[in-house]
Amino acid sequence: MTATEDQITPHVVRTEIGGLPFAYQRSVLRADPDLLRDTLADIEAIRQRPESKLKDLQLQPHPHKKPGFLELTSPVEVDALAVRDTLRTEGFTGRLEVEPAYLADDPDGRIMGMPVKHGHGTTRTGIQLVGFAPPGRSGADLLEAARRPVVAVLDTPVREHDWLGDGDGDDAFWRDAGLVEDGWAPDFEVPEESADGQLSHAGHGTFIAGMVRLLAPDANVLSVPVMHGNGVVEEEQVLDALRWLRDRVAEAVDHGRPERFVDVVNLSFGRYLDPGEDAPFTEEMRTVLGELSRYGVRVVASAGNRAVKDDVFPATLGEDKDVPGHTALVSVGARDPDGTLAAYTSIGDWVTVTAPGTSVVSTLPKFAQTEFPQPGDLDATGEPTHPDPNFQASGIGQWSGTSFAAAWVSASIAAKLLEQTTPGSLIDNSPAATGARATSAWKAVQADLKRWVADHGVVD
Repeated sequence: MTATEDQITPHVVRTEIGGLPFAYQRSVLRADPDLLRDTLADIEAIRQRPESKLKDLQLQPHPHKKPGFLELTSPVEVDALAVRDTLRTEGFTGRLEVEPAYLADDPDGRIMGMPVKHGHGTTRTGIQLVGFAPPGRSGADLLEAARRPVVAVLDTPVREHDWLGDGDGDDAFWRDAGLVEDGWAPDFEVPEESADGQLSHAGHGTFIAGMVRLLAPDANVLSVPVMHGNGVVEEEQVLDALRWLRDRVAEAVDHGRPERFVDVVNLSFGRYLDPGEDAPFTEEMRTVLGELSRYGVRVVASAGNRAVKDDVFPATLGEDKDVPGHTALVSVGARDPDGTLAAYTSIGDWVTVTAPGTSVVSTLPKFAQTEFPQPGDLDATGEPTHPDPNFQASGIGQWSGTSFAAAWVSASIAAKLLEQTTPGSLIDNSPAATGARATSAWKAVQADLKRWVADHGVVD
């Protein structure tokens, strides 16, 4: 077990990007299938150089995958991302990408049936990690900013978890919107489990809250449940929740109640629009997003998982800039752990930024009807059992999608707000102060993303 690997599976490596864990296949690289012969020849020429660090590496077409996939073997433990980066350092200029650790062959999973809004996630997998824990969390009295930044997660409900707590207490990491003063709750209640197993998006909100816990441990999450366990989101519920958040923020700004301010709003869902179609409530949504923006709230939305340029609502509203320096909405596409664009991500010119979103590792509720085999357990034949990757009982899982790229941006903005604070700065909620710090944090996140992509030598 290496320093960057926990016990997931023998063929998967865990890496970290800005403190958030991701996973990719240890011994697989992807090349352009039409240029495979040239790619192999170029790599072989590099390997034959006296100074090459890859002399013992063997690459060949993968026997069990589609054309273009390469299998890596070596006398020592192989790491596909390290090999790819070394090849680039030694002069290789062709396309070569790591293969994310998807469970499903189709990274779009079951969220593609969209006449209605769905959360932008893909098929999740449960994993068992050893020695994996979140970073420490400072006491509220130790924060120089005098207030924790708040990320409102409009999603499935955040659930109790060992890393996240139970949402109760004076300084809880997360709170349910229905349980805060003058709170908000949806007019529906759909369980995240059903008699025949978990619904497709069960744990989606808890997974995103875990990403905030990993990337911005001193932030808080406000859980605003608008998504059903099957991923469906009703526009009326979202609009009502956003208006409630706007009113809450307005009270923080206009009446000096900083504890009610919300710094970031995360929307990991969307609906594909037909050409020329306006989604219901488009103007109402544009209005409330503009109002949140003017108060200095940064709204982040996922761009969708179809690898097309078609508009996705509400992410396409990211084109709107109601106030100079304030983007009403940041729309986020996804990248793989090696910095390349994810195969599934939307690519419209309305996409504001792309961020890590593939093979993310984070928190999942410990669903009651699953049982995670432990090392040493035996099956009915007396053979050692192996954890079913679909089981969610470990409390940790892996998921891919623009949902989580958006969450990466939201959590990173919260982290930058804390990094850039001065004594008491987060309790100054004048529009000038909130706008300036939101813009500064957003620019810092953009700079980090550009640096991460450049460090891997990726050119889109």
